[in-house]
Amino acid sequence: MPLTIAGQSIRCGNRNFVAADQLKHEKNGRTFVVRSLVERCDSGAARAVTWRTEPGAVCTSDLITGGLPDPINKLSADHHTPIISEGRPLLLLGSPLEKAWGFEHTFTMIDPRQVNDVSDDLGRTAKLPDVLNLFPEGFGINPETNLILLKILKPGSTPIKSDLYLEVHWEKEEAYVVTKIDREAWPDGVAQIVCGLDPDLLELYKYNFAESWEARYKADFKAASDAYRIEVYEKYTANGESAPEEVESKLRQEVYRFIGKKDVREGDVLVFPKGTVHSLQHGIQVAEILTPHYERGIILPTPQKVTSFGGDWSTDKAFDAMIMRSYESPDFNLVANPFGHQIDDLVSFQMGNYLLRAHRVYMESGGIFNDNTEYYPNLRSYHMLLPISGKLTVSSNIADSLLIGPEHGLIIPASTGEYVVGNPSGDVSIYLKMYLMACSR
Repeated sequence: MPLTIAGQSIRCGNRNFVAADQLKHEKNGRTFVVRSLVERCDSGAARAVTWRTEPGAVCTSDLITGGLPDPINKLSADHHTPIISEGRPLLLLGSPLEKAWGFEHTFTMIDPRQVNDVSDDLGRTAKLPDVLNLFPEGFGINPETNLILLKILKPGSTPIKSDLYLEVHWEKEEAYVVTKIDREAWPDGVAQIVCGLDPDLLELYKYNFAESWEARYKADFKAASDAYRIEVYEKYTANGESAPEEVESKLRQEVYRFIGKKDVREGDVLVFPKGTVHSLQHGIQVAEILTPHYERGIILPTPQKVTSFGGDWSTDKAFDAMIMRSYESPDFNLVANPFGHQIDDLVSFQMGNYLLRAHRVYMESGGIFNDNTEYYPNLRSYHMLLPISGKLTVSSNIADSLLIGPEHGLIIPASTGEYVVGNPSGDVSIYLKMYLMACSR
């Protein structure tokens, strides 16, 4: 079959069908075909299906030329794929990835390591990038290149083994919303995340080395990181062995003495602009909001092998990008709204020509919030919702009410327009709302 058959139009009564097939190649050598069929009625209503198959001689257009009365429903049933109506919110399934430190649940990954699914209320699934391409204009912007990354991180409870890498990003910006503290790891419910530079050590270096304090601090910090890499990672971890505990602990503490610590409780929010050194620690579960960049420099790994990066730590880049100050807790503004809900304005990250905005909404039992994807006239942006606690109902003129709970996200196309969020539970529900805004540089 050809590499791509796009936009093949077939007229049937008062409906127009557009069939497309696209051949895709993965890095592992696998080849597959993304098939799609879009139906648009003369009234303007549109719906579609998409699915993946092995390459073959049959094209999608061949599947509907036999005079099927409802090819969309037939193909949905045959391939267990959801029927996507234009403007209808899409349920994001959290896909767990097992890590050396615990589990990472991703919602919006479009990456060789992980491609997330969307689902309907019948459990039928399709790949997120394939669905986004069905009605790209309905998202207002290109969602594949401007898709907010959304994750839940669940480290285990074992110190060191369940600590994430100590890292620095030079493009990516991220925020943690602490959703759970493991009382086995932190009995009093107060945990510690390491982030920023140690404030006392910073002052000591400034006192001892005057104008050259920054270069000296960086050099000593990097020397400690290099010593760990050589004496632990290269000598033991890379060879599948465990370093002697006293060696690993001593060299780890040499690195950690340069880093600050921040007490955190459930509900706390930490914001990490690019250049901020940080590491999520064991027993702290967070919802993570990130800009769509896939890069990092590792200062200190876990004692397990760094499987996804091998020996490439990009440490030099990490130190070049590092912000030389202690962590500063952000101040959050309250967002005024006519419904009386507490809405915290959490982040405003640069994403190319856009700003990634994130709010945390507290909704009382029985409460509602009328929202609109077209509230900002200078940009039609999709919205994302992620419940942190409790459940939500989301309804619009385009779609029936959807019920979502924690660990299920929702992406609402810009073409949805007005939608209503409700709290059907008997307690306060908390959810995150993410969207994009146009910005000027």
